Amino acid sequence: MTCGRVDADCSDSSGSEGPNSRKCSRAKRKCLLGANSARRRKSGLSARERNLRRLESNERERMRMHSLNDAFAQLREVIPHVKMERKLSKIETLTLAKNYIMALTNVICEMRGDEKPYTFLDVDCSSSGGDDLEQNNNSMFQENLENSSSASIT
Repeated sequence: MTCGRVDADCSDSSGSEGPNSRKCSRAKRKCLLGANSARRRKSGLSARERNLRRLESNERERMRMHSLNDAFAQLREVIPHVKMERKLSKIETLTLAKNYIMALTNVICEMRGDEKPYTFLDVDCSSSGGDDLEQNNNSMFQENLENSSSASIT
């Protein structure tokens, strides 16, 4: 099968479009890249090599996730929070860490005499929702930090 003339969409002289552009059809790409290029890529790796690469990739991902989970466990240990029967989820851990950092920033700014950059909402403790617990923790962080900073100033 011969390619014949390739449309201008695929062979623009500006170099912005070529055989890999979206405008080229699969048949035109084969013509420009060579009819057997797709077959050569597939047959380049044996089934055994593909399986080995997949297993190695899976192992790297597993190690990455273990490392990430270890980091979350360490973060859970250092973030002050209300002890719960279950461990904090990843999003709860990150949210509490963020809010704790914001509260610490407020304390530092207050000690310097600067304006507090962050505000926290006070929430009634009688609510049972998870978001309310988070807001309650935020308020507790702020109150404890303000009390400890005012005690250390005097």
